[in-house]
Amino acid sequence: TREKMRIRICYNAAPTINNPVFVVAIYRSDGTVANQVISSKDGLSIPSISGRGYVDVIYDPLLIGEGDYVFSAGIFKYVDLLSREECPSYCIHDRRYLLKIKQPHNIRLSLGIVNQDVRWEVGNEV
Repeated sequence: TREKMRIRICYNAAPTINNPVFVVAIYRSDGTVANQVISSKDGLSIPSISGRGYVDVIYDPLLIGEGDYVFSAGIFKYVDLLSREECPSYCIHDRRYLLKIKQPHNIRLSLGIVNQDVRWEVGNEV
């Protein structure tokens, strides 16, 4: 946790795929979604992919806390943020990759499942 992590989604698209949406979802061992990133939601527009290539998702820093996780990666035709239904996909590797996140060796106390950045302020009056 708190370090840079890169997830690379490699593809070999034939025929050409127009406007693909890349998704990575990280799940806790109980199935709860710890994090989900969606390329179109994050402003990445890919007009088309053809042949071999890759898309990297970079967490810098990774704020997910210590624990055992599993993650999925997929390429979708589109993602509808207003629907709970899974959108049509080209390829999904559903919960196929294990991920173990550890805290720094000098921290033994559990800091929770999110290692959130905060700002502290101190004052004299309420």
